[in-house]
Amino acid sequence: MSDAQSVSRNSVHSAIAWCVPVLLGFVATPLLVSALGVSGYGIYALVISLIQYSFNLQFGRLMTHYVARAKGGDAHSKRLCTSTMVLALLVSLLGAGAIAMSADLIVTELFRVSPAFQSEAIQSVRISALVLMSMAVLYLSWSVLQGLGSFAPFAALSGGYSVSISVAAILVAVLGGGINGILVAQFAVTVLFIIFTLILLLNRGASGVFDSSVDRSDLAEAGRMALPVIGYQVIGNAVVLLERGMVSSKLGESALSFYVVAMNLAINLHGLAASLSLSILPFASSQTHDWESIRATYEKATTYTIALMTGLSTCVVM
Repeated sequence: MSDAQSVSRNSVHSAIAWCVPVLLGFVATPLLVSALGVSGYGIYALVISLIQYSFNLQFGRLMTHYVARAKGGDAHSKRLCTSTMVLALLVSLLGAGAIAMSADLIVTELFRVSPAFQSEAIQSVRISALVLMSMAVLYLSWSVLQGLGSFAPFAALSGGYSVSISVAAILVAVLGGGINGILVAQFAVTVLFIIFTLILLLNRGASGVFDSSVDRSDLAEAGRMALPVIGYQVIGNAVVLLERGMVSSKLGESALSFYVVAMNLAINLHGLAASLSLSILPFASSQTHDWESIRATYEKATTYTIALMTGLSTCVVM
């Protein structure tokens, strides 16, 4: 298969992986709002925002880059794969611990939840720390899969995960399990998909792209490479958390529900652009010295992405 065919195929699988959760959102959101109530859904949105935009910092692009290079036998990239894995898990573990220990402050000071919802919200934030850690592991394992060029299995796993999360959330909410029950179900589903992904990775020889040894210089290099990616995530995530906290504290949890439902559409459109850009990353990482090829791929991919996003955004506005 040619490089162009490979990139096109990966783009299709990436688009499918994005499309499934978006379509499910149109079905799941009204059902969750009905089951939890408008204010309850607002609290749920705050907790989900904490999971998605706090310490769930994505080392995935860096991992995908190193895996694509290590697949060709580059020993240095193998060590960097291991170093990136260690850094990502350490950051997620520290972040989850920080969230669990500061749950009271997050609910009362950052989000300023109404007293009637504070007790449940504090418990939800503590459970969210476990969900955050499990999702970080899952996304990191998916980035290894993408680095290996296995976008079809990734699309299947991503779509299956979205369906399972949505169905579990709806069932728990309809049965009266509340926000905490939904989060526990999400944690259980995430762990299950981690097991599925690890089995698939082992069957595809993913262990061959990692080195068993890690030294300080490799960790430092991986950290330097991750800083620009992590930096913009930290800024963007902080803005989202402060924004939603202000909406909740100034206008109330009900207003936040209406705000989040509308904003999720914009965030999902941004997610499509991000998923499409990931489809060319394995190819670009393997062409480290062919700058003309990388430039041509980048220009074409940018043109196609802009055209697609312009059309979709116009449809949404209309």
